[in-house]
Amino acid sequence: MNDPDILKLVKEQEDYLIKMRRYFHMNPELSNKEFETRKTIISELEKMGVEYRLAAGTGLVAIIKGGKPGKHHLLRCDMDALPVKEDTDNIYDDAADELVTGTLVSDRSGWTAIVPDGADAQAMFTESDDYWSGRASAAGEELPVIINFGKSYTFDGISASYLYYGYYTYASWTKSSKIEISGDGTTWEEVGILSNTNIIQVFYAPVTAQYLRITVPAPSSSWSSASFSCGNFNIYAK
Repeated sequence: MNDPDILKLVKEQEDYLIKMRRYFHMNPELSNKEFETRKTIISELEKMGVEYRLAAGTGLVAIIKGGKPGKHHLLRCDMDALPVKEDTDNIYDDAADELVTGTLVSDRSGWTAIVPDGADAQAMFTESDDYWSGRASAAGEELPVIINFGKSYTFDGISASYLYYGYYTYASWTKSSKIEISGDGTTWEEVGILSNTNIIQVFYAPVTAQYLRITVPAPSSSWSSASFSCGNFNIYAK
């Protein structure tokens, strides 16, 4: 069979090949558990009149005999699917700042911060020497900080820092803090868990929300409490 004949045969079987590929991808089975996969292949081989033999476990051997004498050829094919862990984290582990495509919001006058003790935390948006600093009410507890933007924004990054003694700029973040968003302040969707303490945290994909919740984890030591200090919180809006 020459190249034009092969191409002609492939073209004739194109729809069938696409259908079978889609079926196997929609019905994956792990190694040594390909019971339905093998049944389907056996059914197709029988329709074609191809001889086959069952092998160990869920293995299968198809035997295609040619009309002329010659060498035997062995083609091996895997039919198992690989387990994949779905990663829903939308925050870069260590992204460069230039990956942010949004722009910092210039007018944050309508923003409010909601903290557990009900304290005035508006210093989070001042961008001055002043900053808000709070702690969880008790040791071993998390510290949730909710920010209400007053309206919905689409953004692909967040920034949080504070100016210490008017000179040193520190990031506000604590590793393993959880970032969540909400449209109504009631139903929350996790964006990701922080794996670094960079001032700017970049998202893989933009999110849209009016509320953002930062949950600072409880420290490992029983005598210390979760804390958060911020004097310049902002988002990179699209």
